[in-house]
Amino acid sequence: EKYPNHSILGEESGKSGQSDKMWTIDPIDGTKNFVTRTPVFNIAIAYLENNKPVLGFVYNPIMKELFYAEKNKGAFLNGEQICVSKKDKLIESSVYFCRGLTDEAIKRSTKYYSVLAPKTLSLRQFGSAQLELCYVASGRIEAFYVNNFSIWDITAGWLIVEEAGGKVTDFKGAPMTSNSNDLLASNGKIHDVLLENLDASGI
Repeated sequence: EKYPNHSILGEESGKSGQSDKMWTIDPIDGTKNFVTRTPVFNIAIAYLENNKPVLGFVYNPIMKELFYAEKNKGAFLNGEQICVSKKDKLIESSVYFCRGLTDEAIKRSTKYYSVLAPKTLSLRQFGSAQLELCYVASGRIEAFYVNNFSIWDITAGWLIVEEAGGKVTDFKGAPMTSNSNDLLASNGKIHDVLLENLDASGI
């Protein structure tokens, strides 16, 4: 009602309207966790202008944790400002990932996993991309990667990581856009070595 000219893109409802001002909505990110009563899922909402997020919210109703950010105004968790981890060695870093759903996405993710697993402190799949991005932003983990995602899976978390001082690119190191197919988010300090390992994996 407030912004009738904005478009809305939702996982469940599809897209309505055509505008360079768009809201993405994922009512349940981490559906498998939700269905199996695993308390790792969230509600994610982001607002984009010209394909770049400028406002993002990620809420875990079980943990009662609300992560949010506005462009150039920092990132926050329940009102307290957050920032990325300061770890600068891959072997001391926790990296989370999402493998994607298609056969090709799984094959690519498996290649990277096999290269990266011996070089990290921990390499895990959480099953909730937006929360994993927020965990990078809050310094709980050092990096997260995903390929073959839908845009509503990452927009809020993408902004939150950047506003917390982290770095978000595609797998080639190029700046993220809403048309990117891959995402690598990190604290920035291990980003280059992660990109080197991505290249070495051949994906």
